[in-house]
Amino acid sequence: MYQTSCCTTTQPAGSSSVSSNDEHVSSLVDSTNRLASQPFGVGVGSTGSASLQGDNGVIIENQYLFTAHETGWIGLTLFMGIFGLVMWRLFMQRSNWLSLALFGSGVGLALIGILLPVWVDDTVSLVWWGLAAAALAQGVRRG
Repeated sequence: MYQTSCCTTTQPAGSSSVSSNDEHVSSLVDSTNRLASQPFGVGVGSTGSASLQGDNGVIIENQYLFTAHETGWIGLTLFMGIFGLVMWRLFMQRSNWLSLALFGSGVGLALIGILLPVWVDDTVSLVWWGLAAAALAQGVRRG
């Protein structure tokens, strides 16, 4: 019923009747409808590549709607609050080159999250959050 597919490439002279742009828009509309009908979320693993193991795979191409679909409004609020707090602390330590670099990359990841579920990538998540923890711990140690 809610199955969404993606990944049809858009080519100027392509013969496909469905473009990837149409699929991106339908993914946004579908995920927004799901969030409205299931405000408490569906559960971790119900979206993305993990969901493709079941009968009804769901692909949501927006990090914030992805998080809200799995964890609901409460989970999205907690994620945004934690991310916002970490970003604020990194900004306050901007005299440290690592904190400044992480703040800048965090802004980029937040913007990319509008178009892609960027935090789903293990490498991105582990490296960014690990470095953010190291930078913030370094600031605590200095006082």
